[in-house]
Amino acid sequence: FMLIAHRGLASEDIGENTIEAFDRAFASGFDGIETDLRQTKDGVIVALHDSFISRVSDGFGLVKHLSYNKLLKYNFKPKITTLKEITNTYDNKIIFLELKEKIDITKELNDQNTYYISSFNYNHIKDLPKGNYKKGVINYVFNTNIDYQNLDFIMILSDLITDKIYEFYTKQNIEVVIYGVGKKMPNLKKEYLLNLKYIY
Repeated sequence: FMLIAHRGLASEDIGENTIEAFDRAFASGFDGIETDLRQTKDGVIVALHDSFISRVSDGFGLVKHLSYNKLLKYNFKPKITTLKEITNTYDNKIIFLELKEKIDITKELNDQNTYYISSFNYNHIKDLPKGNYKKGVINYVFNTNIDYQNLDFIMILSDLITDKIYEFYTKQNIEVVIYGVGKKMPNLKKEYLLNLKYIY
């Protein structure tokens, strides 16, 4: 299977969702990275999980109320990372982009990497135009009224996956991605594990 680093590989000195955390993940042998995206007050797409910046920086406030230049003044160990920086930095990598709000990020993607765009909220991804990326939802249990023909993949918690569920989606040509974040590997048939992308 392929290992995807959840928010990169952060440490005491390196903040989550930063270029430094992503570099560290790739240097440590991860096959890909996962990050969260939000939009600043002036429309810059940044890599940040929370709506508030206080947990991961020395600043305070909501991302959507702050300009990108204002965010640059705070320490994110070291600085906040933009989607553009991510797409311009890497080549031939697997990059999972989780939308925390409804934003069209597709114009900022290039052909250099394999992109997976996901969200817990189907409405955030359902209207994205067709492009050089895959789109999917996280945790099917939270989502209703999903048009599965519109999905390329589904992300399921490692505790919830079974061979039957795996087969149900793959028969519909929907790739199954496992969301483990540090938990044990899912209990699946060996041949299913071979091609699996596992977010760790």
